[in-house]
Amino acid sequence: MSESPVLLATDLTPESSFAEPPARALADALSVELEVVHVAHDPALAASSPPVAPPSALADPLHRGEVERALAEWVGRLERPAPAEVIVAGRSIAETLAEHAERRGALLIAVASHGRSGIERLLAGSFCESLLRATSTPMLVVPIEEAAAAPAPLTHRRLLVAIDETEDSTSVLPPATRLARALEARTTLLHVTGDLLAVPVGELAVPPAPPEEYARHLAAAEERLEEARRRFGDLPVDTELLVGDPAVAIPRFADEHPFDLVLMASHGRRGLKRLLVGSTTEKVLRHVGRPVLVFPIS
Repeated sequence: MSESPVLLATDLTPESSFAEPPARALADALSVELEVVHVAHDPALAASSPPVAPPSALADPLHRGEVERALAEWVGRLERPAPAEVIVAGRSIAETLAEHAERRGALLIAVASHGRSGIERLLAGSFCESLLRATSTPMLVVPIEEAAAAPAPLTHRRLLVAIDETEDSTSVLPPATRLARALEARTTLLHVTGDLLAVPVGELAVPPAPPEEYARHLAAAEERLEEARRRFGDLPVDTELLVGDPAVAIPRFADEHPFDLVLMASHGRRGLKRLLVGSTTEKVLRHVGRPVLVFPIS
């Protein structure tokens, strides 16, 4: 198996294969190999077992054979062959997958998500959110409902990169720049800033900011966008400033334009709750109709 692969995670359902086309397109663009991984859960394993165990760790040999055959059949239905591996979890599947990706030095983990439909399966929304909190590896989340009718991946060569007021959110810019260059893509930088006008909070309301303060707030946001744009050098970049709730504005803006990917940062396992990190990232993943590439903030 290759160094620094793109990992395609599967629960062996047909739906999980919807993550293959964008994952493979990114692997090809970055000149790395796509590898398939399935995490088999065996609660019979003791808590003291290694966090990432080989298939031989499955207590039931018959079950082990069934899992390996099912994975071979699933891989056989992909567009192109790919090396595949079964790993065994005696505890959290998300944590096991995150540790496996770190051990392999994976560039990213690709998963399909039922996001907007709310179906609870291994690769449904709740699992993606658990993996987001557990992993330090970038994560590509592909919404199943939209992927079924989507054109070929990277058709438009357009990326949407979301940032906010925090310095942490701009950690997405270096990998976004490298990806835009590799894909020869046009990038739109989206800054969603909070509304300083009256905001309902229960029965109360936050007093509106004076007009001068509001103007300074918007001017500072415009300057952050311009500074971010300069970091892309000679690459084609558009900028967009929106006022409102990022969990609403990002999915809406993404769905209104032909973007191939949405890129954003997340604090993930650090558990911080800021504008474009943690809980907001999870809300975007539930509602956006585009593949999202999330970069955990180290």
